[in-house]
Amino acid sequence: MRLILSLLMAVACYGQAVTSSPAPVQDAASSTTAQAVPSKALYIGGVQAGNLVGMTICNLTASLQMTTATTTQIIALSGTTSIHVCSYQIQGSTTSTATTLKLVAGTGTNCGTVTATETPAWNMAASSSTVQNIGTWGQLFVAPSGSALCGTNSAAGTVNIEVSYTQY
Repeated sequence: MRLILSLLMAVACYGQAVTSSPAPVQDAASSTTAQAVPSKALYIGGVQAGNLVGMTICNLTASLQMTTATTTQIIALSGTTSIHVCSYQIQGSTTSTATTLKLVAGTGTNCGTVTATETPAWNMAASSSTVQNIGTWGQLFVAPSGSALCGTNSAAGTVNIEVSYTQY
């Protein structure tokens, strides 16, 4: 009986472990949400034109309803940042008027100085639509830095545009 009691006491003494709580360590690639990307960050990427690029996440949307034959701003320019567009949906004239519509980038009021034509000009029958979507993870095009994104409508009639994008 003494032997069993001695063995139990020995196990009880040796079975105790000393534990401590390690101090949290933030590695060089860590950052908080909505902060600049650390230089040592790990990216999810893919191949674009033979080069490795990080994925673009489009977290913003903008909508525009045009009722006249004009060029109208959808997304405002922001200093030297670029507008990265992931998807857009365009509904042609909701009246009986056909129209030609395209997306352009430019500076000045309502892209008064066009710096780039971002999409082809679509000849759209009344109440027709077009959708281009690459999803949340990727981009269709990037407007030049320091440019706004605008829609150009060739005829009077209600046209609806929705764009998914991010800006950096």
